[in-house]
Amino acid sequence: MKEETLLKKCDECGYEKTLSEYEGNRKTCKKCRNKYRSDLRKNREPERYIYIFTIDGIPARVGSTTDLTTRMSEYRTRKGQRLIDICNKNRYEYEGKEIILWLLDLREQFEGMTEKDLRYHEHKIIRILQQRGQGLLNINSKWELEKRKRRIDEHEAFISYDNFKKTDIKVIK
Repeated sequence: MKEETLLKKCDECGYEKTLSEYEGNRKTCKKCRNKYRSDLRKNREPERYIYIFTIDGIPARVGSTTDLTTRMSEYRTRKGQRLIDICNKNRYEYEGKEIILWLLDLREQFEGMTEKDLRYHEHKIIRILQQRGQGLLNINSKWELEKRKRRIDEHEAFISYDNFKKTDIKVIK
């Protein structure tokens, strides 16, 4: 009997569907599971992180994200392998070196911080590190927020390279 002809009832929507509409032995179909995941993302408090990758202790890449899990999976998976691609493009040797991810969680520090505010601070840190002579893998350090009318300079006293916390997140397998 073909797998396509076997039917299974979804615990969420109640419809009988073919086994190809399920992931493994899950009790909910892919469509219901995707809707559930989407609703979770919409309803959760947005994250506000700025991150720095260091390679052998030297800052190599600065970024920011509102979804840390998704962003790190882009760096970690073979499909995404974002950091590897960036290193290769810039002819930066990373193999055999210690790669550490440093995080700065801004959710509690700045209530109401928008994504634009987050990007603004990301690029401020990029400029600070470049002024210190760090050769970052960030391709473009300029962004439209340099000339923005709304200033958030009162936050800058709290954002410091020293406030980043070392993580155990494995970036390159």
